[in-house]
Amino acid sequence: MKTKHFNMLLTALLSILLASCSKWLDEPEPEATVPIEEIGSGTGGLDAAMTGAWAYWTFNSGITGNIFIYPEALGDYVVGTNVVSSTNRVFRAYQRQLNSEGYDMIGETLQRASRAENLTNYVIKSIRESPPTDLAWATNGNRLTGEAYFLRAWIHFEYLKMEGDQWITKTPGANATGRGPLLRFKPQLTLDDLPQARTPLAAAYDSIIADLKKAEQLIPEAYNSGIHDASFQARASRAAASALLAKVYWQQNDFANALVHIEKAIGTTPGTSLFPLATNFDQIYKRGGLTNTTNTNTKSEVILEYVAVSPSKVYTLAGLQMDNAWTRGTTTALPVNWFYFGDYFKNLTSFDLTKDKRYLELINRTYSRTANGKTYTGWSSKKFNVALNLVFIRSAELILMRAEINARRNQLQAGLDDLNMIRVRAGLAALTIIDISTQTALVNEIVRERVRELFAEGYRSHELKRLGSLTDGQPDEVFFLPGDRESIDFGIDGLGGPGPVKWNNRGLVWNITNDEMAVNPLANNN
Repeated sequence: MKTKHFNMLLTALLSILLASCSKWLDEPEPEATVPIEEIGSGTGGLDAAMTGAWAYWTFNSGITGNIFIYPEALGDYVVGTNVVSSTNRVFRAYQRQLNSEGYDMIGETLQRASRAENLTNYVIKSIRESPPTDLAWATNGNRLTGEAYFLRAWIHFEYLKMEGDQWITKTPGANATGRGPLLRFKPQLTLDDLPQARTPLAAAYDSIIADLKKAEQLIPEAYNSGIHDASFQARASRAAASALLAKVYWQQNDFANALVHIEKAIGTTPGTSLFPLATNFDQIYKRGGLTNTTNTNTKSEVILEYVAVSPSKVYTLAGLQMDNAWTRGTTTALPVNWFYFGDYFKNLTSFDLTKDKRYLELINRTYSRTANGKTYTGWSSKKFNVALNLVFIRSAELILMRAEINARRNQLQAGLDDLNMIRVRAGLAALTIIDISTQTALVNEIVRERVRELFAEGYRSHELKRLGSLTDGQPDEVFFLPGDRESIDFGIDGLGGPGPVKWNNRGLVWNITNDEMAVNPLANNN
């Protein structure tokens, strides 16, 4: 294979330090370059490349930070502190000013996410054109291939939610020409590889689904120390592929296919789960390192997570952005956090303040910050800790997805069975058909329960778009409401000012970055 090097002047090109082809990476080193053949010459090299891809993807301005934060900031239930006086990129999302000219949040995110994408594309290309011939490939080839497709699909799914339109549920044919994200399916090795048009919305979903179906077939069910590289124990299992595929279908409101893959991940019986709910929240939000349920046959509520130790701790402050957003002042000595919850969130959740363990254990009820002479008070999240693991997918989310699907199919008891699993774990009484006797009431209660269960976990604006697509044109249509934002928080060009914003407003979608536009003649913007 001819040796080529990666040009670091282009942020999208592959750049990573391979300390050894047989070892995982402790930390990405963007200043280093490596000949391609060092990666593709053997199974160990491909494993190292995949660990490098995870390193870039889980950097604190990527999935362990910005992609968790901006959907909450863009949504309706957080309050920003000192927004007007701040130049922080996160507040551009809070102000709903996504069409900025400068180095915004998506630019910061794509700096490293694009390198992860490029590595996965290189691994896929290498396997397709010149698979390794060493002994390890016989037992690890399917795993590595599946992992590459899984990670590329996950990256592309997040790109789609950032840069693409929401799927139109009522007129699905329109999605064929809907605006999609800028996805790349081959490695960028020279300047000639840079031109790439945006993928239309329906085609983007199709490619993500196809990648995840391959991953679902190829990734092992669990880590096997006698066969697999140690790095795999901290990465995605087969159930994670099924769960992510369910989330992709869910964002399309394709409930039939979502249910198929929910059941592949957690089982078929409402009110039960192959990934049993944790008995206390410390087992979710205070997980540290490689627990006995991380990618093993001993299952817990957590299906996919960032593991904050070797062999996946690739950045020592992977949770720094999350710490900035939610918990500063409790886990570090630095200034307190950017966001808290105000009255809109309190009314939306309607927590039982005496019984609900999520309120009692995961909410700081005495949040206070004074900045520029103004004091902000309310609730804040206690879910995250900079030094511990970060959960990406857990069975509680899939259980509530199944509950809503069954409620929309008018299978009310099945929906209640799943809803009650979440309620009872939270310390609340189970509901009965007498308590909630109509389909609409049950769907609304499940949607509210998702807020109580998933707050601050990077889901809210995606949820509003999904629900908006379902309710388009109806009297109860879902909008992006201002929540507790003040008029001044929107600045001079904030989308819609303090009024409601329709779920499919293109101002809620990130622009392609100026840097990308400068080097990619095929890219087009909003």
